[in-house]
Amino acid sequence: MAVSVLVDWLSAQQGVGSLVAALVLALGLTAFNQFQARRKRVLSFRVRFNSPLGFSPAYARLVARVMDRENAHIADPALVVARVKNVGRTAISRHDYKTLELDFPGRRTIAAGFTEEKTEALGKEFKDFQWQLGSTTLELPRVDLNPNEEYKVVVLLSNEGAGPNPPAKAIGRLSEGGLVTAADTPRTRRTTIAGAAVSTLLAGALVATLLFASSPRRAGTSASAPVCASGELIVEGSSAFAGIAAHLAGQYMSYCDDAKITVVAAGSFEGLDHLQNAAPEQRPRRLALADGKFIGFADLVPSRGLAVVPYSVVVNNGVAVTDLSVDALRRIFRGEVAGWQDVDAAADAAPIRVVARDDRSGSRRALETYVLKDRQAGATSDSCDVLREGGCCARSR
Repeated sequence: MAVSVLVDWLSAQQGVGSLVAALVLALGLTAFNQFQARRKRVLSFRVRFNSPLGFSPAYARLVARVMDRENAHIADPALVVARVKNVGRTAISRHDYKTLELDFPGRRTIAAGFTEEKTEALGKEFKDFQWQLGSTTLELPRVDLNPNEEYKVVVLLSNEGAGPNPPAKAIGRLSEGGLVTAADTPRTRRTTIAGAAVSTLLAGALVATLLFASSPRRAGTSASAPVCASGELIVEGSSAFAGIAAHLAGQYMSYCDDAKITVVAAGSFEGLDHLQNAAPEQRPRRLALADGKFIGFADLVPSRGLAVVPYSVVVNNGVAVTDLSVDALRRIFRGEVAGWQDVDAAADAAPIRVVARDDRSGSRRALETYVLKDRQAGATSDSCDVLREGGCCARSR
């Protein structure tokens, strides 16, 4: 009954108003949070190239060398290119930097320079900058960067003693901002994602409530109550639908006190037969569920499909057979094989006992129509519990 109370409250005017207010609040907070996030300073600091300087062919290193400014040989030279770009919507001033450096663990910086400044005015900012070379870290200049302005840093290093594939790390911190080193687009904040999710749920609940509130009502009920039919209904037919039919009937009756639904799992044929032969005044209170088409019920108007029911073939766990082809199933249920070795040479010499439904069953009709493409031979037993003869069995259900 708690669900019905919630539905009544949501369908009422105050419930709709509360949903609208909550939705407006969630959207407002999400928009404000996104606005605040976009105002933050965001610096993209990425290493775009990190590779040793090789010689080709290999013997060229015997006659060619990389020298520093003092004409000294650089052992195991390497080159690193890093790009710094303002990818936010707020300008970054030189006072916003807390840390901005490149780290080369185990390597020594030899020379550095700037390239591809955008805009060209950045070149003037770098003109008097003095590099602190010779260590494993390289501090970068703290310059004003407007949105979309960028520059690149080219660093010459010595990899001597650094081992294979030495890393180059971009390290930086901004006040009232953030740093991205893996992509140019800042990550969406978790609060923004959560706000969007809550807004979507509230919008869905509001639409569902409005649609539900505008649906037709039965006579004698309030405008906020869902449709309830009174009287008795007998649902009879295939046992394949019995479980879900009984569950739905219980849910309906728990809300609609004047409804009584009886589910009878007598079989598809019996359900159709009882409906067709029922007295005219009884037919509106009966419903037949069949898992297949049956001939001989011309007086009944077929309804649309309601569900897809999976069928399985079960083999006794004492049989050493793990896979059966469609052809093997057809031979078994047609009565063309008598033992498991006729199906699988590696199986035990045990007889096959077929356990199947009778010819009035919708499940059997489905097996014959979609798998066997023919009539099934006589079964060894009519149930999965009692066999006419002992031994292993194959079961269809």
